[in-house]
Amino acid sequence: MINYTKKAILDTFSEMLSEKPFDKITVSSIVSKCEISSNTFYYHFRDIFNLLDIWIRREAERVIDTLEDKNSWTETLRAFLHKMQNNPDRVYNIWNSVYRERMERYVFEYLKVQLGEFTEKYTEGMGLNEDEKALITRFCSYSLLGFILDFLWNNLDGNVDEAIKNLNEMFIGAVKRISRKSVI
Repeated sequence: MINYTKKAILDTFSEMLSEKPFDKITVSSIVSKCEISSNTFYYHFRDIFNLLDIWIRREAERVIDTLEDKNSWTETLRAFLHKMQNNPDRVYNIWNSVYRERMERYVFEYLKVQLGEFTEKYTEGMGLNEDEKALITRFCSYSLLGFILDFLWNNLDGNVDEAIKNLNEMFIGAVKRISRKSVI
């Protein structure tokens, strides 16, 4: 269980992200608002980037906890995209302030895990080797990263449910194509 002080810091940080860009939030401003010492902050977090990483993981866990099927990449992504649409200030206050490579890598690594499970599920019994499965996972991960970037560039606009349905159909088609070994 998260302790009270750490939760207060995370909640304060969340509030601040609604109000201003991440790169304008300082440890000093957080400790001042929380009425704690900087030593207390550093007891819980290495630095502001560690706070951001833990905050993102906490928000991700909150989204995942609401899902009926926690193993479905489509349900997970749908929930995340809806959360993004409902919190555009936080999304853009992070996205426009953090090194783009850091955020893209964070998203990509998460997608690889989710889509690795998708690949295993849809390639079961197809006789694909590990390289072919890795190709499917990379293809789907890069495609989804591009989709998420496009979603961000278009102001989080669009029909999330329809887009996820279409992406899932395309990915299943890619699995079938690769399983015929015509693209390897």
